[in-house]
Order: sequence, then structure tokens, then C-alpha cells
Amino acid sequence: MSAVLRTVLWSLFIASSLLGGVSQQQQQQQTDAKCTRRTMSCTGKTPVAVNRVTDHFIGKRTYKLFIPPTYSHSVPAPVILSFHGRTKTADHQLALDQLTSPIFNNDSIVVYPNGLNNTWEGVPLVTTDDRGFTAAILDALEHDHCVDTARVFATGKSQGGGFVGQLACDPVLSRRITAFAPVAGAFYIDHNNLTHRTTNSNLAFADDDDGKQKKLSRCAPEEMETPCAPGRRKIPIIAFQGGADQIIPYGGGPRRRGCLPAIPHWVRGWAARNGLDARRNVSRGLGAGSEAVVYEFGEGSERGLVTHVYCGDRVGHSWPSTRANADSDKNGDGAAGFNASAVMVAFFARWSLC
Repeated sequence: MSAVLRTVLWSLFIASSLLGGVSQQQQQQQTDAKCTRRTMSCTGKTPVAVNRVTDHFIGKRTYKLFIPPTYSHSVPAPVILSFHGRTKTADHQLALDQLTSPIFNNDSIVVYPNGLNNTWEGVPLVTTDDRGFTAAILDALEHDHCVDTARVFATGKSQGGGFVGQLACDPVLSRRITAFAPVAGAFYIDHNNLTHRTTNSNLAFADDDDGKQKKLSRCAPEEMETPCAPGRRKIPIIAFQGGADQIIPYGGGPRRRGCLPAIPHWVRGWAARNGLDARRNVSRGLGAGSEAVVYEFGEGSERGLVTHVYCGDRVGHSWPSTRANADSDKNGDGAAGFNASAVMVAFFARWSLC
């Protein structure tokens, strides 16, 4: 199957306004078109923990691992890394994204890492080496399971989504992870890394040694540059954000001793890094009652290489789902008209590292 045909399948998915997940047939049609990179563990041995979630350790760090029901030690499986939000856990993220449900996923191994102190690298003043932790998880998976290293994907919510942005910008891990799907991502730019100064009245703050806040630098959400050095060109990324998000505002601004870029500006930055024209293809509707607007950058086989899903004016700091979840219950924005998990799984199915 050609890259153009895979693009057509993606466009048909967007146009179909699916309420549920991606069918096994749709996933297989796109997966069959791709080459695979087999790990040494593809030996034909079948593991015990199929269709179960198990706990794992790397040193003192922990993560949960889901092996899909279709897993075989002779067929390389895709991998999805899913990172929780601030104050949350792997268990919370597992219940939120529903990527262990056959409604959304039948063939991918899913990994749910736990952040130290329930947060992630990339947040100002956080010094944990979470990128090293992520690399160690991938090493362990490749050693113990039959993994397709050409189809490794990353998603996350809030600070976890921000960390997904960190992974996409990493010179090494951006070459090991195929595509990225942050949801309500907190794309902090640390005050020490601000590369653009402006007379904008917004300010970033940090605590001084006496616990008092002091001004550090000006925050220009529509102008600031994100420090980013990916190890390859043409990085697929799809970003979901709601217009009513009061935690990570759509328009960006100062927060937690750092600065948040405006989401459209952040997305345009990725289009520029990927060498795409600034023009966008716009489509509306991802389900009955959905207010979502889909912005796709790129043309031809690259259409949608960078995609932004504006989830609607009423969607807050939530993981969009057609059923109520912990986010919609907390934020009061109700069920969305589409499932972010279905859209990202279809997006992931388009891309491979080979």
C-alpha cells in the first residue's frame, strides 16, 4: 500500500466521524502496508500475561505493561507509551485513555510509566531523568518481548503530554519513537531556556531563596521558540486541546515558574520543523455533536504529518471521550463528541520508521 493510499485512509477516517474505536480491519489494512523491525525476542514463545496488565520495575522506577490479546512472540507488536498527568498515576492514565480496551486497541503493547513525585521532566525545576527512564523501558521491552521497533508511539495527558513533546524534541528518542500524540499538553518552556524576549506584559516567575516570587523573564506565548533538537525530519505529531482549558490555556501564558506557548503557535512550530507549508487543511466534526476542528499541515502523502485537533469551545482540561471519564466528571465539561484514543490510534497506524 502506498503512502498516498494510507493518507486517503486517514482522510476517510476523519470524514467518517467515528464515535467509537478503529475497527480491526481498518488497523490491519494500514498495518499490512508497513515494514517491521523485529527484535531478538521474536522467537515463537508465547508469554503468559496476554491480555493482562502487570507491574514492572527499572531500579526504583515503576511502570505498568499491557500485552494485547493478539500478541504472539513470533509477530512484532507495536508499542504505545502513555504518560499520566500531574498528581496522577499509571493506574489513573490506564483508566483514562482506555488503550487497553479492544474498542480502541487490539494489537499494541501499552506501557504506563509512573513519574517520580507524579510529574515529568520538562516542568520547570524538575530535574528527573525521565528520558533516560523511557529509554530503559524501551530497552527492556525489546529484550523481553517481540516488538516492532519501527512502530513505537507516545501519548500523554497534561504534564505527561508535555513530556511527550520533550521526547519528540530529543535527538535520540525522536529516532526511536515513531509518532507523538499529546492531549492537553503542558509544553513548558523553562525561564532558563527562553530564546525570545519581548515587551509583552506577561511575565514568568520563580521562587527565590526566601520563598518569594521574583520576575525572571517575559512570556510571549505567540512568539516564543521551543528549544527542540529532534534527531530526524518529518516527525508525525497530533495535538489535542480544548478551548475551555483553564489549567493549560489554549492561548498559553505564564505558569509554574515557566511559560506556556499558545497551542496554535506550538503546532505551527512543528510544521516549520517538518518543512511543511504554513497553510492548513481544515475539516470539522469527529462525531455526532462534536465541535472539534481538525487542522492538518502538509500535502499529498504528508498531509496530516502535523495535525491539531481543536476539541471545541466547551472542552476543558480533559481527555476527550464519548463516555464520561474522570476528567469530564472533575471538569464538568461532559462527554465529548469523539474519542481522542480512536483518533490517535488511527493516526499512529499511518506511520512507521521504515
